[in-house]
Amino acid sequence: MGVVVDAAVGLVLVDRNTVPVALGACRIEFASTVEVPAVTAFLHPTHNIALVRYDPALLCGDSVRSAKLSPTPLEVGEECMFVGLPRQDAALPVFQQSVVRETCVMEVGIASVPRFRAVNEEVIRFDVGLALEDTVGGVFVDESGEVKAFWGAYCCCHEDELYEQFEGVPAQPLLPILAACSEVAEAARQKRGPPGGDDTGEGRPLGAPPPLSGLYLLDAELRPVSLSVACGSVAGSGLGLSRAWAERLVACEQEKRQVLSVQRLIPGTPAHGQLLEGDLILAVDGVPVNTYPAVEAAVLRSPRVQLTVLRDGGERAVDVSTSEVRSDGTTHITVWCGLILQHAYRAVLERGYSPPGGGVYISYYLYGSPAQKYKLVPKNWIVELNGSPVADLAGFVELVRELPHGANVRVKLVDLNGKTSAFSLKTDHNYWRGYAVHLAGEQWVLRALNEPPAAS
Repeated sequence: MGVVVDAAVGLVLVDRNTVPVALGACRIEFASTVEVPAVTAFLHPTHNIALVRYDPALLCGDSVRSAKLSPTPLEVGEECMFVGLPRQDAALPVFQQSVVRETCVMEVGIASVPRFRAVNEEVIRFDVGLALEDTVGGVFVDESGEVKAFWGAYCCCHEDELYEQFEGVPAQPLLPILAACSEVAEAARQKRGPPGGDDTGEGRPLGAPPPLSGLYLLDAELRPVSLSVACGSVAGSGLGLSRAWAERLVACEQEKRQVLSVQRLIPGTPAHGQLLEGDLILAVDGVPVNTYPAVEAAVLRSPRVQLTVLRDGGERAVDVSTSEVRSDGTTHITVWCGLILQHAYRAVLERGYSPPGGGVYISYYLYGSPAQKYKLVPKNWIVELNGSPVADLAGFVELVRELPHGANVRVKLVDLNGKTSAFSLKTDHNYWRGYAVHLAGEQWVLRALNEPPAAS
C-alpha cells in the first residue's frame, strides 16, 4: 500500500519491502479502479521508506489529494486512528482505534545475499487486534487527519529465511526528504523535461545516484547500549562511561537510558577512518544525544560535525564528515558474458569490506551463459581482466569493448571476505553480447558494448 504525499507532482510513499530497488517497472493502482505507470523517485539509504512518482496529468480532475504529514511524533499512550487496506478485499478500507504501546529499535539481520536492511531505525508498536494484523499497510492519523506514522512492511531474515514483518514507521524523518524530492520534481515539470529532470549523470561515477541538496547523514550503523552496561556496577567495570555523562544523557531523553555505540562502518564513506567500531557517541557539536532521531536531526544540515566520543576509556572530540543523502537505487548495470555487474551497493559495503583498488561487483549471472559455464559466481568483485586492473564500471567497459569474439579472458575475483581467486572464460558475441543499462533522468537507456562477429 502507498500514500500520496504530494499530489501536485505525483509522489507516493511506500515501504522498501514494496519497492526494494530502482531498476524495474512500477505501476500504481488508485482505488482498485485506475492503474498508471510510475518511476522510482527515491529510496532512503537507511530508513524503510521510498518514493515513487506518477504523472498527475494521467488522472482526471483533482480527486487525488495529498496526505498531510505531522511534524509531531507519536508518544507512548497516545491514541490515534488506523486507516488501511485489508488483505482480502483491498477495495474496502478498515478503520481501527489504536494506542501507542512503545517505541523501540528495529533490528534487521544481515541476509546471506546482500539486500537492503533498515538501520538506525526506531519503530512504533501499538496495542492492536486482528484487524490491523490482517492488513497490507496503512497510516495512523490524529484527530485532525494528519499522518503520524505508516504501517510498513520490513523484509527480515532468520537463518537465511526471509519473512515480512509490519511495524509503525514514524512520518517525521520523511519531511525533509519529501520537501527536497518535491522541489526536484517541480523543477523538472517547469522545464517540461523528462520526469525527474534532465540529469544524465555526467560528472558522477557510473552507478552513483545524485544527492539531495543540503541533506546529510552520519554514515555509521549504531546500536543502543544501556547505561548500566556502559557505566558498570563498580569502579573499573563497564565501558568507561562516567556518571556525569550518564546523567547528561538521561536528561536529554528521560525514557531512553542508553548511549549509542558505533556497531558498523561502511568502507568508502567519510565516517570510515574517522570513527572506530566500539566508539560511544556522547554529543554532536556539544549537544548530548542518545537516540537515533536525535543524531539524525543534529547532522541533517551539516556537512561536517564534531562528535564527542568515548574511545579506549577516554573522552575525545572527533571532527567527522557526514555523507550527502542520496537515493539507494542502482543507476547503472553492465551485462557481460552473462554476468550482471554494477557498483557495490550499500548492502554489500555493509559487510565491512571493499577491495582497496576498486572493482566491479557481480550481482548475479544468467543461466546458460559463459559466466555460469566457467563458474564465475555472484558476491564477488572483478578486480582484474587479463592482468589489467579494474577500478570501476567505466574502466571495465573500456576493457571489454576491446575483447573480440571467442577471446580467452583471465578474470581475477575478490569475495566479500577479501579472498582472491582466478578464473578464465571465453567470450561469445553471438549469444552473449555485452550491453549497459543506465538511468538518464528517469529514463532507462540500453547501449550495446559488443557486436556479433561478421558472417563468414
